[in-house]
Amino acid sequence: EISENNSEASLEFQPVSRRRASFSTVSTLTVSVDSIWSSKHHRVSRDSHRSSESFSEAADRVKEVGKQQLQQQTKLNDDSGSYPFFIICVAVITSILCGIAAFVLHEAVKIAGCLGGLNGCHEHALLDVLEPLGIGTSMMFMLSCTLSGLFCSCVLYAPFFGGVGRACKGGGAVGTKIMVASGQKASGWVVVLRIVLSAVYMGGGNPLGTEGPIIHLSASLAMWMVSRANLKGRKFMSIFGVIGAAAGIS
Repeated sequence: EISENNSEASLEFQPVSRRRASFSTVSTLTVSVDSIWSSKHHRVSRDSHRSSESFSEAADRVKEVGKQQLQQQTKLNDDSGSYPFFIICVAVITSILCGIAAFVLHEAVKIAGCLGGLNGCHEHALLDVLEPLGIGTSMMFMLSCTLSGLFCSCVLYAPFFGGVGRACKGGGAVGTKIMVASGQKASGWVVVLRIVLSAVYMGGGNPLGTEGPIIHLSASLAMWMVSRANLKGRKFMSIFGVIGAAAGIS
């Protein structure tokens, strides 16, 4: 009886032991799969981190190269961080001449306005001659605006001196910004053309202020003087362009 009872008990507990064995096998497989997935995920994250680090390093190198090139372009010829006495003297002389040029332009515009009593001039030289002929004020200004605008357009698009007249198109503020930003050389004819064109255009009754032409005139004169003084470099051109514009408008 005892042996029979033991055999029956062993038969009863046998499925339980089998279930435990299968559960332990599944647990082992789950742990192994989790460990494989975690190792692969760690490897992928490590590779992505390495790629992001390499990209950031490449971007830093590109920034450094660009910074070095910019410093090389704007470097002074004397390899110093301060300006020598010669450059200071050139800046002072340039400022004085730009102020004189601005005064000449202002007076030229005023004298040209004496034909019809414009631009601060109280004389009417041309109007006094045309009124006895039956040409009134309105008709005179219609003709003067048309003829002065036509003359200025012909000068602007004329091919002489390499088409330097095209640099005088517009009021002058945009041209000054382009010159200062690019640091390009200016022609001395821009100074002469700015005075003549401003006097003819505004003397004929066309609407235009003197501030824009004065800024362009002064910046062009300063940059032309720098080029004549053999001070080469984009930085010098831009700095003296700002100096000339400030001196002229002041």
